[in-house]
Amino acid sequence: YDPEAVQAFLNTPAVDKMIAGVLYEGIFEFIQAVDIIGNVVNKLPVIGPVRKVIVVEFKKNLQNALGPQVQSFLRTFNRVAIGMMIDFVLSEENKRAFSQSNRKLVQSILDRPANSLLPSDSTIRDIKDSAWKAIKETPLDDQLVDSLYESLQKINFEEDLPMDE
Repeated sequence: YDPEAVQAFLNTPAVDKMIAGVLYEGIFEFIQAVDIIGNVVNKLPVIGPVRKVIVVEFKKNLQNALGPQVQSFLRTFNRVAIGMMIDFVLSEENKRAFSQSNRKLVQSILDRPANSLLPSDSTIRDIKDSAWKAIKETPLDDQLVDSLYESLQKINFEEDLPMDE
């Protein structure tokens, strides 16, 4: 891989947002999975229904209290995490695994019908309309018109654009 291309791709707001979301959810999934709150509350001398209310309220308040702290931490840690991802992708020991991933990606594209890779008719129509609008709104100056005529004179329409009879 080209290190500059990998860095350009991974050092983007979209990847940053994705990493932040994944890490944030992962942290809270971990906290719930290990049930720190339940384990602490279960050791308290509290009766069943009261214990359940305490656990529910504690979990709700924990997310409210920890959420902003975790988000603050992730704002700085995301750069570290992305740097780790870049190193991981570019490392020599992962070269083969990523090569296999690339082959799988290319194969999945080649396995699709060609028309699935093309934009829809409505998208093509939108692109044409936008291009035509841009052309109509572009002020014409003499240099642009002269350049256009010069380019068109170089085209042999009969040879370059054969027409069916």
